[in-house]
Amino acid sequence: MDVWESQHFSALLYLLQCIESNPSNPNVSSRLLIQCLESYSKDFLKFLALDPANANSRKKLESGEVELGGVINKVNEQFIQLSLTLSTQLNLDEIQCASLLQRGIEASQNLDRTPVQAALYFFFLAREQLLECLESLTRVVGLKDLESDISTALKSYLQSLCENGNNLVKTCIDTIPILDNKVSEILKSEAGGQILGVSEVVDFQEFIRLSHEAHVAELETISVILYQLAKVDLFQNSHFESLLVMLRKYDSPNKNAVLILPTLYAFIDKVLEVEYLPDQKVQLRSNSVEILQKIHQAIIQSPSQDWRSSQFKNILGIWWVTRLNATCKQIEKVPSFIDYETTIKNAANEIIQNGVFSDMITLLVYPFRQSETEGMEWAFAFKSRSRITVNWSLIRPFIASIIFSELRSFAQAFVSYMPDILKTLRLLEEDRYLTNTTYPTSIPGEQIEEYFPFEEFYYLLSSIYTYNVSWISDFWDDIESDMYGFLTWSMGSQIPGIITAFTLLLASLCKNTTSASKIYELFSEPIPEVGHLESLMITSPSWSYIFNVFRYYISHLKPVQTVVTSSGLARVHTDPSEIDTDSALILQAYILLFSSVVRQDAQIASTFCENQDLNPIATLFELLECRLPDSVRICIVRALESLAHLSTGSFNNALWTALDNWFVSSVLFDVDGGLAPMSIPAISKRSLTKPVTSCGPLLNNIRRLTVNLEMKISFVNLLTSLTRNKSELNVNLTFPENLGASYRTPGVQPYVDYVVETFVASSTQWRLMRDVGSIRLQYACLQYMLAVLDGLNIDLLLYSRILSSKVRDNLQNNNLHVYLTRHPAISLLEALYTESVYSGLFDLVEYGFDQLEDVSVPKTIVITVSASLCILRNVLSLQRVLFKNVVPYIAELGISKYILDLTISRRAYKEVFMTRISSIVHLALLVGSRHKCFLRSAIEILSYLVDAEGFMNKRNPDENKLLCSIIRTANESKRIIFGFIRTFESQFLTLLSTNDESSLILKLLLNNLKQSGGVYSLALLILGFDISSTNVITLRDQPGYVGSRVSLMNSLLDFIEGRTIVNGIWETPVIMVQALEIVAFLCSCPLTSEVTLSVIRARPGLLVKMVDGEPILTQQVIQNLGGFSSEEVSMVSRCIRSRTQIMNMLATEIHYAASVGQNKYLNEYVASLIRTNEKTHSTELSQKESGFKILEFMDILRIDPQSITFELPNIPGFNLNMFITRFDRGHSDFQFDTERVLKIYRLFFEAEMTSLGGSAEEKYSWLEQQNSKLKELAQRLNTFNAHVVLLQDIHGCLTAWARLTGLLVDDCNEVISDVHFDDFIWEVLRLVLPGVTVHNLGTQGTVSVTSSVIETILPHALRRIGALKPEELGKSTYFMEGIHDVIVGLLKGIQCQQSDESIRENLYGSLLSILTVFQKHTSANGGDKVDPVFKDAFQKLITPNLLTSQFFDVLTKDALYTNGSCWELSVIILNFLHHVSPDISTHLYKYYLRRNFVSSFIDAFSRAFSELLSSNKDVLEVLSGLEAGQCLLITFAQNKLTVHSVLTFDYIKLMVQMLLQLCKQGGIQYLKPPVQRLMIQLLQIFILVLMRVTLKEISNKDKLLLQSIFLLSRKLQDSVQTGADQALSPEMNTVKKYVETISRLLDLYRD
Repeated sequence: MDVWESQHFSALLYLLQCIESNPSNPNVSSRLLIQCLESYSKDFLKFLALDPANANSRKKLESGEVELGGVINKVNEQFIQLSLTLSTQLNLDEIQCASLLQRGIEASQNLDRTPVQAALYFFFLAREQLLECLESLTRVVGLKDLESDISTALKSYLQSLCENGNNLVKTCIDTIPILDNKVSEILKSEAGGQILGVSEVVDFQEFIRLSHEAHVAELETISVILYQLAKVDLFQNSHFESLLVMLRKYDSPNKNAVLILPTLYAFIDKVLEVEYLPDQKVQLRSNSVEILQKIHQAIIQSPSQDWRSSQFKNILGIWWVTRLNATCKQIEKVPSFIDYETTIKNAANEIIQNGVFSDMITLLVYPFRQSETEGMEWAFAFKSRSRITVNWSLIRPFIASIIFSELRSFAQAFVSYMPDILKTLRLLEEDRYLTNTTYPTSIPGEQIEEYFPFEEFYYLLSSIYTYNVSWISDFWDDIESDMYGFLTWSMGSQIPGIITAFTLLLASLCKNTTSASKIYELFSEPIPEVGHLESLMITSPSWSYIFNVFRYYISHLKPVQTVVTSSGLARVHTDPSEIDTDSALILQAYILLFSSVVRQDAQIASTFCENQDLNPIATLFELLECRLPDSVRICIVRALESLAHLSTGSFNNALWTALDNWFVSSVLFDVDGGLAPMSIPAISKRSLTKPVTSCGPLLNNIRRLTVNLEMKISFVNLLTSLTRNKSELNVNLTFPENLGASYRTPGVQPYVDYVVETFVASSTQWRLMRDVGSIRLQYACLQYMLAVLDGLNIDLLLYSRILSSKVRDNLQNNNLHVYLTRHPAISLLEALYTESVYSGLFDLVEYGFDQLEDVSVPKTIVITVSASLCILRNVLSLQRVLFKNVVPYIAELGISKYILDLTISRRAYKEVFMTRISSIVHLALLVGSRHKCFLRSAIEILSYLVDAEGFMNKRNPDENKLLCSIIRTANESKRIIFGFIRTFESQFLTLLSTNDESSLILKLLLNNLKQSGGVYSLALLILGFDISSTNVITLRDQPGYVGSRVSLMNSLLDFIEGRTIVNGIWETPVIMVQALEIVAFLCSCPLTSEVTLSVIRARPGLLVKMVDGEPILTQQVIQNLGGFSSEEVSMVSRCIRSRTQIMNMLATEIHYAASVGQNKYLNEYVASLIRTNEKTHSTELSQKESGFKILEFMDILRIDPQSITFELPNIPGFNLNMFITRFDRGHSDFQFDTERVLKIYRLFFEAEMTSLGGSAEEKYSWLEQQNSKLKELAQRLNTFNAHVVLLQDIHGCLTAWARLTGLLVDDCNEVISDVHFDDFIWEVLRLVLPGVTVHNLGTQGTVSVTSSVIETILPHALRRIGALKPEELGKSTYFMEGIHDVIVGLLKGIQCQQSDESIRENLYGSLLSILTVFQKHTSANGGDKVDPVFKDAFQKLITPNLLTSQFFDVLTKDALYTNGSCWELSVIILNFLHHVSPDISTHLYKYYLRRNFVSSFIDAFSRAFSELLSSNKDVLEVLSGLEAGQCLLITFAQNKLTVHSVLTFDYIKLMVQMLLQLCKQGGIQYLKPPVQRLMIQLLQIFILVLMRVTLKEISNKDKLLLQSIFLLSRKLQDSVQTGADQALSPEMNTVKKYVETISRLLDLYRD
């Protein structure tokens, strides 16, 4: 190989994947495929061969100038030495090593590896991709339904590769020993501890791991390629001979020998393949007798000494003679060298007697299955002839499927074509058993071990069929097959070994409900009852027969028998006999068969238990009391576990009762019986919640029974099955409420204590010894804990206060207190909070990450670690629910504080979790594990630990910071970050295709960012921000940080950048929305904004591409939205939400670019939103469709909220409010918890069904009707929830659009031409104004946003007025008409009945903008002279006809009854309208008189004035409101109709108090100008008072007020005189004039 580009084979791989996905109709032309293939022919023919190191290349390299990539480069000494090191280690040409090293240097930073490590990575990656291409090519050509042209082209191409001088098949075969030698050398080097020339450059362990795994994977892939080439008949006889020679040289065991066996099998199948002639004759397809004879001689007749392993010779030989015999029986003309007796039968018998079936199990089955307990139940009876024990870890699990498929083909052929040999084997075994023949040995008194090939064949079948459950289904579906006939033929055997093997085969064939039913029916024929075992041997087995066998052994082996005497029942101690080995195996096989059947089908198990003649529960417990081998006793416990596996209700209670009573009353514990009392292990006092003595004798008896490890595992599994709740509703305890009440505290506490102490002991043993047995026991205990925790129904706690009495009465445990006190989850939680239990859980979590990642790690360890994670997650989840939803109602529910202690959660969180630093680090590491079973649990645990809401820490974010600090300072921090990156990148393609599934990693990051507020947090660390605890971010370019392309942040941006829209809205998956939300949040967060935006800017045009790629909702989608399903509505929501995030990002970037003056980026963004380069805009107010991209995003304005909302589902008699989950934002902010609704309703219906009359069928039919209604309800609730989310997303999108529009208008007006800017402004107004004019309750949210947009952009729309001359005003009719339309729309919007204060506030502000602009321009040059042209134009815009009574009603009500900005703006507008024209002013005064508005306004304003004075607030806080009210009062005071209403004594008092208060602030000259303006208004009104109201009148009313007036006069005079010498402002001059006027008026009154 000499190609090191990672994408070199990508084109071919893509084409092959397209063909394989749709072979019958691939969208690939054969011509294109051949062209592509021919471009890779050189690579395929060269295969893995390397150009070795040579002197010429070395000399060129050492010269310092070398050609790399077609360019002459000068290289330094370090580069030369590194290249030479690679060349020495890889035995590769020096120039190619230099090219490889250059590739490594380019990618070293992204890979976070040294250049040499990166070069090695690309070296092995290129080899892997080449083999992957060849494997895909050979696999595709063998597809059955492959399109003919493609098939012909591929076969022709492969034929050319296999026929040239560089034969591909030969090359593959020759490569096997080369790679085998390399693997051996690597292992030797590892044992030696050094690698020459590499240990100084690269990490030793990493190189060992990389090279070893790569070469092992290459060997496996080559074996697959050879197998597939042989299947398509591209294998020649010479290739077969080469592989055969290779096989002869291998010892037993050898993995390579096993890998090449399937290829030899496939070649034999092709050689012996027959073809059917037109005359219905059958002949050999190859028609080469010489080849067949030569193969026969090489396999069968070759001397044994030529084979280093006779076992491989026998395995290949039995396959050959079986297939040869099958072919001979099909063809008419048998080859002359074949004689059935000598060539086939005798050869087969000899091979079989040599133990070939045992060798197949040992070498082909055990290495791939012994790590799994499932499917190996038959192994206890199998006696291997070889002491070989191997366990080969496969990098390619596909290898095992090939091997087992070939074994299955062999077994079917052997049964079909070698029946006489099977008969002979059976007869030989029967004769040997009946004649009791044994083989003497040279040692007196000893006999050789006997093996029975017929039994071994049964075990081989068992091992084959348990590999693939679908094969079992095929077996039972074809009752006409030879294999099924062989099964039924075997039923009549009376030989113990055959009975055992046959029964175990049936047990292996029972893996689903169908197979269980078949076996149950097969054994259900009645049989006459017999008295002793010898009589049982004469008939075929049945269930009655099997249970008669059980009872026979009970009568003979039970140490204490119960007999009937004259005084009643009595126990008689007997001397039980010993069971022989054969009988024990038969008994164990029968128990296993029964166990397999009842485990698969609950109905069959129930039928067994209802049969009083069989009585399996009592029979099994009695059998357990017998003197039996441990293996049989363990099997009995497993049978009980199978009965409990699917048991529910009374059946499950019966099992619990029988088990509990048996432990207390069984005779097993009254006699020695081989079970010595077991001392209580030394366990921490804190490991048990209660003393052992509280459990009575039961716990001690459990210990005595479970001395054996396998018995412990089986018994814990039994407890798990009994405890697991199989009911969907999960509302009752899974054991009788009063279990054990007669002799101890009711409940299952002893069993919980036993599991806890067993787990603690096994975890201690695992910590010390690391043995597989203890880890298996831990796994069993963890499964029990999971079953217990899952069985606690939190919904009963949440809704118990409001469940109807009918539902409560239906509960088995209608007392909630009883349910909680006796549920094992509560006591288990107490036990979990002890140090020893948590220590065991964390020890599993802290198992070495590198060991877990190793391909040879036992599966048991992986699933045990996964189970420990699940328990930790469930505990935290349970605590969250308890403390958020249950603890507040403890007193109301009557729950004991002992049951739910408030200290439990905090202790578990602070003292247990947050102190295990290494556990937290390992949790984070497991997120990046190759074992996907860890991901969800690890992520959810981390999400609970960083939950800043603090259900355990009371909203204290310190734990979040602590967690981040732990991971940030850990040695594995960078590895953790890379793990998150790798997991995300490996998942996102899958999640993209699912559309509605979220990324667990992104969900964690997004929630953590929101909870932490974007400051020091775990999410920022994982994303690649180097942030300190003081919230300082350092931009680093090392891999893992945002400055490098190798970071999660850049992975998100790569993911977003690669987004493609195919069918509009339907291509916006949840993971894309999550990624956009994270980036948008980082853009808006002050701490991360600058860094994030710089990273985005480093990707040219990314934001523009995102804008251009956003889909627009079609009219068809909008019209049909109301009829969409919940899934379709969710798709629309995701599309809108993604658009929102893009606009938020763009708005943040535009604001930043405008603030720092980066016009280059501003021009780019504005061009994408306004599209000034795509459309020539007119200066006229266009009525055409908008050409602006940003306005296209307002397609959501066409969505009518009324069309996608509907009334809540009406559910009579039930309160749905308890199922609502509230949001934090917006209106319609609730959703229904659909799952809980359905659960409670099912419970309600089942409760109602119990009170119904009628037959069981009628009740069932009624329940089915209710369930169908529930399905409809679920659909309605899901659709309702989806609509709620959609409305919120629309509101969020509108808000983002409004912000972006405002930024374009305010910050980008300088980079937009006037023509485009005006056109854009008026397009926006034309778009949003109609919705404001007429709106309803459903569109309030939308109008609230669009009205704010109008208020923002309207001043910019009016800016042209300042540039117009009076003579030009008449020519701009389109402009004035546009303004008139805006005014009309604003007035209508204000009058709309559904408008709220926020909407009217925006509309008032917009209207005020127009009034203000025209007021400025109705006076020429700012003087007092009124410009008649502007005034006339203004009066035409606002006429009395527009100002209707309805408008005045709204305006005056806001002036009277609202507060804040809405009140202030309404008052200002009233004042403005008085100055528009005399007609409008007169119209207003008439309205005031009719509605008595002035007096009401004075009273309201006086109250506000009085509250201000009494509160001592700063005037500046309410200055604008006071000014607005005062201006309106001055206007009222200038009118004779309203002046008396204004100048009331109450208001005069308030005004004088305000003036005195202002004077106390140090003098008028020291007041701020805004306050001075308020002073001027007050003085104006005061002068009016003095002019219209006599002092005598004031004195008669209130003498104190008169004194205050004189006091005010003196203070005003003093204040003015104090500042007389200073430079006075215009306001001060005005004040001075008013004070002088007041003085003169007062002097006149005094006179």
